[in-house]
Amino acid sequence: MGTNYIKYLCVVLLAVAGLATARAESFKIDGLYYNIISGEEKTVKVTYYYQGDGYYNSYDSDKLDSEGLTKYKGDQTIPEKVVYKGAVYTVAAIGSHAFDSCPYLTSLTLPASVVSIGDYAFKDCLSLASVEMPSATSIGGGAFSGCTSLTSADMPLVTEIWRSAFAGCTSLTSADMPLVTEIWSSAFSGCTSLASVDMPLAMSIGDDAFNGCTAITSVDMPLAMSIGDDAFNGCTALTSVEMPSVTSIESGTFSGCTSLTSADMPLVTEIWSSAFAGCTSLVSVEMPSATSIGGGAFNGCTALTSADMPSVTSIGGSAFWYCTSLASVDMPSVTEIDWGAFYGCTSLTSVDMPSVTSIGSFAFWTCNLVFIDIPVSVTSIGDNAFVCNYLTSVFCHWQEPLELESNPFLSHNATLYVPAGTKSVYEAVYPWSEFGNIVEMSYSSITETQSSTPVVTVIDGAIVIEGETDMAQPVEVYSTSGQCVWRGTDSRISSLPHGIYVVRVGNVVRKVAL
Repeated sequence: MGTNYIKYLCVVLLAVAGLATARAESFKIDGLYYNIISGEEKTVKVTYYYQGDGYYNSYDSDKLDSEGLTKYKGDQTIPEKVVYKGAVYTVAAIGSHAFDSCPYLTSLTLPASVVSIGDYAFKDCLSLASVEMPSATSIGGGAFSGCTSLTSADMPLVTEIWRSAFAGCTSLTSADMPLVTEIWSSAFSGCTSLASVDMPLAMSIGDDAFNGCTAITSVDMPLAMSIGDDAFNGCTALTSVEMPSVTSIESGTFSGCTSLTSADMPLVTEIWSSAFAGCTSLVSVEMPSATSIGGGAFNGCTALTSADMPSVTSIGGSAFWYCTSLASVDMPSVTEIDWGAFYGCTSLTSVDMPSVTSIGSFAFWTCNLVFIDIPVSVTSIGDNAFVCNYLTSVFCHWQEPLELESNPFLSHNATLYVPAGTKSVYEAVYPWSEFGNIVEMSYSSITETQSSTPVVTVIDGAIVIEGETDMAQPVEVYSTSGQCVWRGTDSRISSLPHGIYVVRVGNVVRKVAL
């Protein structure tokens, strides 16, 4: 947002510079004050009236009531042309603060000649219910902020909405902006009645743009490429989001969207901290291009059942904290799992992390993992990483066991499986020496591969093979001691007792727990 901020600052500075102009060139016609924008083009803007060190809105100071508020009331129409000193001028803009704090103004019709609305032009016009702006292309910062009676905004030609333009418009139910390409920070924040937003050409949505819009149910933004921090934070009625062009989900973007059930993010590469935190109805997420997931990104998403992350390489701290329905995680490319990433994921019984190098402290705290396969690529494991009550098997692939200063395990009742010929080495190295049962097995004949098909799962106590496979090749099932206990061509194997097994189908090998 750095470039946009500079751009906005320039506009503000120009507005401030225009104050002197307003004082020098203001003229009054029918109770309204104007500034000349261009003498050559004969254009003017509606402005405010200065008196002493303060300013009032456009109307005469003698129309102020005892509280310093204009008595201007009702439905009003701004003229398209005005005559000043014998010359005809076109009203091309509504200047900054022009109608600021006009509490009795109920509706306003702008002529087709008005193309821009300045900063805070209608700020705190508490009774303003409707505005017709058929030709406006830009709406300034805070232009309608605090207009608590405004119910609709028809902006057919507007291309840019500046920061806080409609902030706090609590009665605004719809915003039609078919040509808008950029929505600045807090533009509609706190618009608690806003139910739908049509912005088919929007490319950029700023920080807090729709923060707290608790009535919004859906958002269609097919061309948006960037969405700012907390843009839809607290939009509790939002059920679906289409964002096919977005490449980054910023911090807190959809945090607290408790009705959001799904999120399709085909091009997103980065998901920042708390992006979907507290989305308690979120069942699934599609993020095939994501490479990083920030801290707390899905924190508290209690309905999330699966997370498909084929390209993700790093998972931040608390990313899936207390995702209590998360039953499976596909993370073939992940190298770093940070502190508490899957803390409290009580439905998680198995994880496949073949490329991981670093596992943080408390990463799988209180997960119900039955077995853990620690690949040879792992170089660090934090304390209490695998505090799992139902853990029965731990598979280690190092020929020389990793020495750790702290213990990743709550207890050592599980069986530790190590490469053939290394049992004595593991028995001499902490914390592996703490395991009461260490069994050697040959990994060479059952090395895991990363092919996506076929899929080996457990359904109703049976091993099920699904997806594309050449069933002319037999299915082989090995015990954890390396013995082949079943061989055949069936896609469903239900004759085996409960335990841990290694299943080979062609070149695909997977571990399962019955």
